[in-house]
Amino acid sequence: MLVKGVLSADDALLARDCGADGVIVSNHGGRTLDGAMAPIEALPAVADAVGDTMTVLMDSGVRRGADVVKALSLGARAVLVLAETDRVLAQIGCSCVADLHRGLLTPRGGEIAWAR
Repeated sequence: MLVKGVLSADDALLARDCGADGVIVSNHGGRTLDGAMAPIEALPAVADAVGDTMTVLMDSGVRRGADVVKALSLGARAVLVLAETDRVLAQIGCSCVADLHRGLLTPRGGEIAWAR
């Protein structure tokens, strides 16, 4: 069972404690609460909180392959989107998604940007 709409570490831990197999970090495309935080901003805290104890997926706000690569680097096991990522992986020197890690990204001015 996956719980969708998780935007905090506390909610992810609650879902895990209630027996969920995983969570989907999502704001439902911004359609439900227009003031909700972006999933990419919530993802690192959620992934850190649950570690390897459950699956973390992400959707919402994904517009291009670079967004997929960022989400995978920040802890999502998969991203719910129909985007091609091969081109972006090659541009940053990764041959597959297993090569992704947080060191490829760096906080810059409140945004997450490429380190290289």
